[in-house]
Amino acid sequence: MTQRTKQNVTTAMQSESFVQATFLRYAAHARMDADWELAQIFQRIADSDRTRHFAEEGDLLQCGTNTADNLRAAINDQVGQIAMYSHFAQQAQEDGDLRAAHLFEEVRHEKESQRAELEAGLEKLGYSSNTQTVKA
Repeated sequence: MTQRTKQNVTTAMQSESFVQATFLRYAAHARMDADWELAQIFQRIADSDRTRHFAEEGDLLQCGTNTADNLRAAINDQVGQIAMYSHFAQQAQEDGDLRAAHLFEEVRHEKESQRAELEAGLEKLGYSSNTQTVKA
């Protein structure tokens, strides 16, 4: 697969993930409004995005084929997200958006805990991730 196609598949997967999460929120709001039919439509579309589109695109990239590789990829993703949320928190703090800064910090801390869990899982298998811990 060419690098351009690989990037396009990755972008498509990111889009499917965002749309799926958004439609799940829409479904939750429809349920709160007791609009069960609309909630079911949103839920069905979200499920299709996750189980069909995202999964088929993931197969193209051979995601999920090896547990140790999956753990390493997940750890790398967490490290990137930790850095992103740290940066976002700093910018929100500078802009005076304290509620957003607090949320970004909360998420960063959760991502750090998740990264540690993934590292422990990889070590349990007898491997090392070779990632660096992100300092906030």
